[in-house]
Amino acid sequence: MENAMENDSAGGIAPAPAPAPEPEPSGPEPSDMTKQLSQKHEMARAEYDKLRDSEKRVHMMRKQLDHLVALGDKASGEDLSKAASRCVAAGVDAKQMAVLLSEAPGDGPALANWARQKDEVLQGVEQQLESMLKDAKFNLGLNAMHVIAGVAMDQHAQKMQSAPAQSAPAQSATPPINALNTMPSGVDAGSVPDTSLMMGGQTNA
Repeated sequence: MENAMENDSAGGIAPAPAPAPEPEPSGPEPSDMTKQLSQKHEMARAEYDKLRDSEKRVHMMRKQLDHLVALGDKASGEDLSKAASRCVAAGVDAKQMAVLLSEAPGDGPALANWARQKDEVLQGVEQQLESMLKDAKFNLGLNAMHVIAGVAMDQHAQKMQSAPAQSAPAQSATPPINALNTMPSGVDAGSVPDTSLMMGGQTNA
């Protein structure tokens, strides 16, 4: 027993760490409405992320095509292969790039003109994605606000359920009859604002 204790103190096998305490719940159980709102928010997030990824891939393809256009008559099949490899490394589908390469002409001006045409097509796609991303971002923020409101409503409902019932003493909604008679001297009773208007009430004509 003493040797075992000495081994532990000398840097031997350390005792197993105590299990981590289970996290305490941070709030009430979400209601069915809040769960549905959270699911809609997750769907909006997935749609937004998907559009962002598409935008990045299209931007990368345009960048490589712009490079081929800049080369002009010096553009070659080797340059095109390098550009395609960079696009695939950035996440562009390899099969899609293979089809694109099969449509490319030979070296020189023909390849540069082909790259320019493809670049114009992708420019239109990029503009469409920009508009779709704007709508998706708005939808994502709107769904996030709905979730926040749902959580707040759940917390308020739990607080109302857990709070003890308290009966407040009933108060008269109308002022005492002698209220105007108790005002300080020098104050005209006719100058007192209409309290019914302050409280949002309406006066009958």
